[in-house]
Amino acid sequence: MKRILVLVLMLITMICSSVNAAITTDAGVLGGLERNSDLYSYLNMYHYRLWKSDHRFMEHDMYISQDDAVIVSIFNDRLDAIYILKPGYKTNKGIEVGMDLNAVKNVYGPIYDWYEDDSHIGGNLIGNGQGKYRKYYGVEYVSKENSGLSFVISNDTYNVVLIRYQKNRHGNTHVFSDVESYNLLS
Repeated sequence: MKRILVLVLMLITMICSSVNAAITTDAGVLGGLERNSDLYSYLNMYHYRLWKSDHRFMEHDMYISQDDAVIVSIFNDRLDAIYILKPGYKTNKGIEVGMDLNAVKNVYGPIYDWYEDDSHIGGNLIGNGQGKYRKYYGVEYVSKENSGLSFVISNDTYNVVLIRYQKNRHGNTHVFSDVESYNLLS
C-alpha cells in the first residue's frame, strides 16, 4: 500500500511539474548565445562592459553591450538571463524589439490565459506590470528544456518593448520583477 501511495505521489509530481507552461520549439536568442560554453570570450569579443555587480549572497554580474541594447546576467559564472532592450538583436526565430504582437504570435504561436490548459504549443499571458509599468503586459514561451522567452508588450502600440531570455525557469521570476529591479524600461 505504501509503495502504491509513493508511486501515485511521484506520478502527480511529474505531471504537475511537466505541465507548467506553453511550449515553443526554440526559446533562444542572438543566434544561440545561450548555448555558448565560453560566455566571457563572447562578452570580451563584442566589447560588453560590466553594468551591475552584486556579490553579497552569490556572484551576480550583469554586462551590457556597447550600444546599451543587450544585457547579459550571470550568476556564479553561469548564464542566467539575456535582456534585449532595443531593435537590431533578435531571438533565434527572428523577433526583435519594435515588432508587433502579431509577428510574435505568427512565429511562436497563439497566446493563452495562464489559467487555461497549458500543454499547448504557444505562449502564456503573464499579466500586466504594476505601478509605472501598468502600460505593459507580458507573454512567455517556454522550451522543453524549461528555458523561457518573455516578451514585454506595450498596451498602446502592441509592439515588443523588451525581450527576456531566461536560461532556467526553476525559481522563475516574473519578467516585471526584473524590469523593476534593474530599471529596464523608461
